[in-house]
Amino acid sequence: MNAPVRAAAEGMPTKSPERDPVFDIAVQLGRAERSREELDLRAVRDRPNRYVFAGQAQNEQDRVDTLRAAISQHKATSLEGAAVQIAEALVVADFLNEWVREDALDGSEVSHAQRDYRALQRLLFSALDVVEAATGRKMADLGLQAFRNPSLSPWVQADDKLKAMNTVGLSNARYEERI
Repeated sequence: MNAPVRAAAEGMPTKSPERDPVFDIAVQLGRAERSREELDLRAVRDRPNRYVFAGQAQNEQDRVDTLRAAISQHKATSLEGAAVQIAEALVVADFLNEWVREDALDGSEVSHAQRDYRALQRLLFSALDVVEAATGRKMADLGLQAFRNPSLSPWVQADDKLKAMNTVGLSNARYEERI
Protein backbone atom coordinates (compact mmCIF):
# COMPACT_ATOMS: atom_id res chain seq x y z
CA MET A 1 0.00 0.00 0.00
CA ASN A 2 1.48 3.38 -0.99
CA ALA A 3 1.88 6.20 1.55
CA PRO A 4 -1.18 8.32 0.56
CA VAL A 5 -3.44 5.26 0.53
CA ARG A 6 -2.05 4.09 3.87
CA ALA A 7 -2.47 7.61 5.32
CA ALA A 8 -6.07 7.77 4.09
CA ALA A 9 -6.77 4.34 5.55
CA GLU A 10 -5.36 5.49 8.88
CA GLY A 11 -7.39 8.72 8.80
CA MET A 12 -4.35 10.97 8.21
CA PRO A 13 -4.58 14.14 6.11
CA THR A 14 -3.60 13.48 2.49
CA LYS A 15 -4.14 16.75 0.60
CA SER A 16 -1.18 18.69 -0.69
CA PRO A 17 -0.39 21.83 1.32
CA GLU A 18 -1.33 24.04 -1.63
CA ARG A 19 -4.94 22.88 -1.23
CA ASP A 20 -4.96 23.08 2.55
CA PRO A 21 -6.82 26.23 3.67
CA VAL A 22 -4.71 26.43 6.83
CA PHE A 23 -1.46 26.40 4.88
CA ASP A 24 -2.86 28.98 2.44
CA ILE A 25 -3.85 31.25 5.33
CA ALA A 26 -0.36 30.88 6.83
CA VAL A 27 1.23 31.99 3.55
CA GLN A 28 -1.05 35.06 3.52
CA LEU A 29 -0.26 35.68 7.19
CA GLY A 30 3.47 35.63 6.46
CA ARG A 31 3.02 38.23 3.73
CA ALA A 32 0.85 40.42 5.96
CA GLU A 33 3.37 40.27 8.81
CA ARG A 34 6.25 41.21 6.51
CA SER A 35 4.21 44.08 5.07
CA ARG A 36 3.34 45.36 8.56
CA GLU A 37 6.99 45.16 9.63
CA GLU A 38 8.07 47.12 6.56
CA LEU A 39 5.42 49.78 7.21
CA ASP A 40 6.49 50.04 10.86
CA LEU A 41 10.09 50.62 9.74
CA ARG A 42 9.01 53.22 7.19
CA ALA A 43 7.01 55.02 9.89
CA VAL A 44 10.20 55.28 11.98
CA ARG A 45 12.49 56.26 9.10
CA ASP A 46 10.19 58.71 7.29
CA ARG A 47 9.29 61.09 10.13
CA PRO A 48 7.30 63.61 8.03
CA ASN A 49 5.03 60.82 6.72
CA ARG A 50 5.08 58.57 9.79
CA TYR A 51 1.34 58.86 10.40
CA VAL A 52 0.54 57.62 6.90
CA PHE A 53 2.79 54.58 7.32
CA ALA A 54 1.71 53.97 10.92
CA GLY A 55 -1.96 54.05 9.88
CA GLN A 56 -1.33 51.56 7.10
CA ALA A 57 0.67 49.38 9.53
CA GLN A 58 -2.37 49.33 11.85
CA ASN A 59 -4.53 48.17 8.95
CA GLU A 60 -2.01 45.41 8.22
CA GLN A 61 -2.05 44.44 11.90
CA ASP A 62 -5.83 44.07 11.66
CA ARG A 63 -5.27 41.77 8.68
CA VAL A 64 -2.64 39.80 10.65
CA ASP A 65 -5.05 39.39 13.57
CA THR A 66 -7.86 38.23 11.26
CA LEU A 67 -5.64 35.70 9.47
CA ARG A 68 -4.21 34.47 12.78
CA ALA A 69 -7.75 33.85 14.07
CA ALA A 70 -8.68 32.09 10.82
CA ILE A 71 -5.95 29.49 11.31
CA SER A 72 -7.92 28.06 14.23
CA GLN A 73 -11.22 28.19 12.35
CA HIS A 74 -10.24 25.62 9.71
CA LYS A 75 -9.35 21.97 10.02
CA ALA A 76 -5.91 21.16 8.63
CA THR A 77 -5.95 18.74 5.71
CA SER A 78 -2.20 18.22 5.32
CA LEU A 79 0.79 17.71 7.55
CA GLU A 80 1.96 21.20 6.59
CA GLY A 81 -1.37 22.61 7.74
CA ALA A 82 -1.05 20.66 10.98
CA ALA A 83 2.44 22.09 11.47
CA VAL A 84 1.04 25.60 10.97
CA GLN A 85 -1.63 24.95 13.59
CA ILE A 86 0.91 23.54 16.06
CA ALA A 87 3.11 26.60 15.55
CA GLU A 88 0.08 28.88 15.99
CA ALA A 89 -0.83 27.00 19.18
CA LEU A 90 2.60 28.00 20.49
CA VAL A 91 1.78 31.64 19.72
CA VAL A 92 -1.55 31.34 21.55
CA ALA A 93 0.24 29.71 24.49
CA ASP A 94 2.61 32.71 24.61
CA PHE A 95 -0.38 35.08 24.73
CA LEU A 96 -1.96 33.06 27.53
CA ASN A 97 1.31 33.06 29.46
CA GLU A 98 1.49 36.87 29.19
CA TRP A 99 -2.09 37.22 30.44
CA VAL A 100 -1.39 34.97 33.42
CA ARG A 101 1.58 37.15 34.34
CA GLU A 102 -0.44 40.34 33.91
CA ASP A 103 -3.35 39.04 36.00
CA ALA A 104 -0.88 38.61 38.89
CA LEU A 105 -2.46 35.55 40.39
CA ASP A 106 -1.14 34.57 43.80
CA GLY A 107 2.38 33.10 43.62
CA SER A 108 1.37 29.43 43.66
CA GLU A 109 -1.18 29.86 40.85
CA VAL A 110 1.35 31.71 38.69
CA SER A 111 4.01 29.05 39.25
CA HIS A 112 1.53 26.28 38.37
CA ALA A 113 0.37 28.18 35.29
CA GLN A 114 3.96 28.78 34.18
CA ARG A 115 4.84 25.11 34.76
CA ASP A 116 1.84 24.10 32.64
CA TYR A 117 2.87 26.62 29.99
CA ARG A 118 6.38 25.12 29.83
CA ALA A 119 4.86 21.64 29.53
CA LEU A 120 2.62 22.85 26.71
CA GLN A 121 5.64 24.35 24.95
CA ARG A 122 7.57 21.08 25.21
CA LEU A 123 4.61 19.10 23.85
CA LEU A 124 3.94 21.44 20.95
CA PHE A 125 7.58 21.97 19.94
CA SER A 126 8.11 18.20 20.06
CA ALA A 127 5.08 17.57 17.82
CA LEU A 128 6.09 20.41 15.49
CA ASP A 129 9.60 18.99 15.10
CA VAL A 130 8.14 15.63 14.04
CA VAL A 131 5.66 17.15 11.57
CA GLU A 132 8.30 19.44 10.07
CA ALA A 133 10.65 16.48 9.65
CA ALA A 134 7.89 14.43 8.00
CA THR A 135 6.99 17.20 5.55
CA GLY A 136 10.49 18.53 4.93
CA ARG A 137 9.15 22.06 5.52
CA LYS A 138 10.12 24.43 8.31
CA MET A 139 7.42 26.82 9.47
CA ALA A 140 10.09 29.51 9.69
CA ASP A 141 10.37 29.31 5.89
CA LEU A 142 6.86 30.79 5.62
CA GLY A 143 8.28 34.04 6.99
CA LEU A 144 5.90 34.17 9.92
CA GLN A 145 7.33 36.36 12.64
CA ALA A 146 6.16 34.10 15.46
CA PHE A 147 7.51 30.95 13.81
CA ARG A 148 10.97 32.34 12.95
CA ASN A 149 12.70 32.07 16.29
CA PRO A 150 14.06 28.58 17.00
CA SER A 151 15.68 29.89 20.18
CA LEU A 152 12.31 29.61 21.94
CA SER A 153 12.18 25.82 21.66
CA PRO A 154 12.79 24.10 24.99
CA TRP A 155 14.42 21.26 23.03
CA VAL A 156 17.21 23.50 21.69
CA GLN A 157 20.36 23.56 23.82
CA ALA A 158 21.52 26.89 25.30
CA ASP A 159 24.56 27.25 22.98
CA ASP A 160 22.38 26.56 19.95
CA LYS A 161 19.83 29.11 21.22
CA LEU A 162 22.57 31.75 21.37
CA LYS A 163 23.59 30.94 17.78
CA ALA A 164 19.96 31.16 16.65
CA MET A 165 19.50 34.47 18.47
CA ASN A 166 22.54 35.89 16.70
CA THR A 167 21.29 34.59 13.35
CA VAL A 168 17.90 36.32 13.65
CA GLY A 169 19.39 39.41 15.31
CA LEU A 170 17.60 38.87 18.60
CA SER A 171 19.18 40.53 21.60
CA ASN A 172 19.21 38.89 25.01
CA ALA A 173 16.83 41.59 26.32
CA ARG A 174 14.34 40.88 23.53
CA TYR A 175 14.68 37.14 24.15
CA GLU A 176 13.87 37.70 27.83
CA GLU A 177 10.67 39.51 26.80
CA ARG A 178 9.54 36.34 25.02
CA ILE A 179 10.11 33.93 27.92
